[in-house]
Amino acid sequence: MKVLTAASLALFSFVSISSSQAAEYPKVYDANYECQAGASKTSMRLTSDGKGKVRSESKTSAYKMVSILDYPAKTTYAIMDAQKSVMKMPLKDAYVGTVGEVLKTKKAAKDLGTKNIGGRLCRGCSYTEKGTDTEMWVDEANQLLVKSNSKTGNMSTSMTLISANTNAPAAALFDIPKNYKITALQ
Repeated sequence: MKVLTAASLALFSFVSISSSQAAEYPKVYDANYECQAGASKTSMRLTSDGKGKVRSESKTSAYKMVSILDYPAKTTYAIMDAQKSVMKMPLKDAYVGTVGEVLKTKKAAKDLGTKNIGGRLCRGCSYTEKGTDTEMWVDEANQLLVKSNSKTGNMSTSMTLISANTNAPAAALFDIPKNYKITALQ
């Protein structure tokens, strides 16, 4: 669970800024990541419909967690299949798709320039926020997080892109299950 939480925080720090500052949505993609915290590993699949919805699906041998960020509706959904329930929460942040936007919005962010990671030209940045040091590398042409490393105290986490494509994912991936109980949180 620590891996999932840390990886999700790194991801959401990349994809979100104050809602008054972003004017576009994520491009269409379907990406798979390996996430690690210490010796614990999990896989994460991120998909974007190109219309403002991003789905995150994380799996370990013990559990599966799905969340959907719906930027147009300013809503986040946490889907819990085992309980057949959904937590619906306000999404207060807007999409961030480039390192340039991160550099504009994060205090004391440092531009790390560009480098090739796995055949992708990436731009990197580093910053410290709420006691967490983060370094991220983004394929800005496709708005894909390629590599992220974060450290809070003694805990280090990483996310590494394993595979990605820019084919449109199935629209059903972004549907909220109709027979699940929805609990609205404020």
